[in-house]
Amino acid sequence: MKRLFLVIAIAFAGCEQRQEQKTILARVGNAELTLEEARSALDTASVSFEYQLRLYVTTWIRTEMLYQEAIRRGVEHTSAFQEQLNNARKQLAVQQLLEQVTPEDTTGIPASEFEQYFSRHADEFIVREDGMKLNIIGFSTRERASAVAGQLARGSSWNKTFEKLMNDSAAASEITTVFSNHYFTQRSMLFPELWKVAQTLGMNDVSFPVRTPSGYVIIQLLSTIKKGSTPQYELVQDEVRARYLREKQQLQIDSLIGTLRTRTTVEMLLPTVQKSDTMQNEIHD
Repeated sequence: MKRLFLVIAIAFAGCEQRQEQKTILARVGNAELTLEEARSALDTASVSFEYQLRLYVTTWIRTEMLYQEAIRRGVEHTSAFQEQLNNARKQLAVQQLLEQVTPEDTTGIPASEFEQYFSRHADEFIVREDGMKLNIIGFSTRERASAVAGQLARGSSWNKTFEKLMNDSAAASEITTVFSNHYFTQRSMLFPELWKVAQTLGMNDVSFPVRTPSGYVIIQLLSTIKKGSTPQYELVQDEVRARYLREKQQLQIDSLIGTLRTRTTVEMLLPTVQKSDTMQNEIHD
């Protein structure tokens, strides 16, 4: 029985050793790069992962060779290296601290808070290029696109038309693209031909089916906005969110600094001679 337990234990140990074995991609001296380490540093979802991997391994080998040569020459023991290392350690520690005390996203902030922020600072946001607010829907067939364009042109509302399409499985299966009440600029427009057609429309007009690489698209113009004007919130909401977050982070950092000042002895010991020299230089200038 003891012999049986021993055999089982050896078998399990062998399995664990095989599981612990890692795929080695490269070696430089005693240093090794594993596939697992490379995967953690690369975008594994990318279609060009094999190319990324080859490039990463080549770069790793080059870096490791230079690093080992730097160690051999005693670079790590120089005062310049130690000073840079201390500075880098300090900056990294500060960055990690700020990430802990400041919000990284706006997920938990209600949308109304951003809108209120925008209303207080609306004149600080300027449209940088001409834009249009559009309804856009695309279909795989010209026939379906023409039928929907006709319904909209005869006065059917966008929402009712879209709801009717979604309740018709055959019609819904032909939809390729949908945007409702969406702002576009020439650069953000899906296809150049759509921008050209949109420029010819009057308010609430519906275009003919425009042939594009993704199918037949119809456009309804809702409004236009000119470069240099004050935008509506929807047009700059991403910019508003980013700016709001930056300001909130800065307020939290300032608050932390204020708290630290109350419990930390801080002295600024600028030499008085520097101040007098500066004043004399300004007088002579």
